[in-house]
Amino acid sequence: MTLLKKSLHIILAFLLLTSTSGFSISTHFCQSQLQDLQFFCQAKTCGELQAEKESCHKVADENIKSCKKGCCESKSDFYQLDLDQQTAPTTFKPLNIKVLTAILFTLFNIELPSADKKSTDYFNYKPPLIVCDYTAELQAFLI
Repeated sequence: MTLLKKSLHIILAFLLLTSTSGFSISTHFCQSQLQDLQFFCQAKTCGELQAEKESCHKVADENIKSCKKGCCESKSDFYQLDLDQQTAPTTFKPLNIKVLTAILFTLFNIELPSADKKSTDYFNYKPPLIVCDYTAELQAFLI
């Protein structure tokens, strides 16, 4: 459960960072078909894509000539959240001395000295003898 919470916190922090700082999407269309899609950087053109592919995947010379005539289109869009995140104004009040001492005693596990010396008398106390075992008497045993 804690791993799920931690991963959810990381995802939400990344989404908040991305939405406030913004991100760009760059696309390259060749003959109305999507050839390349890139986030945060420029999309590669037909010539760059063809240089990376192996020779069996290269586009025929006729298609290259037709691409040079203006059928390619590159488009870049930048998306950013229009609203700025506003935090509520916070004012810090000085801590009360009683609250501060209670916090310190709790954090450092400090016990206050007791003025009553009879507080240790319960160590000599012997509990009464058990007359009957109530847990066994109140149970129903099926045979």
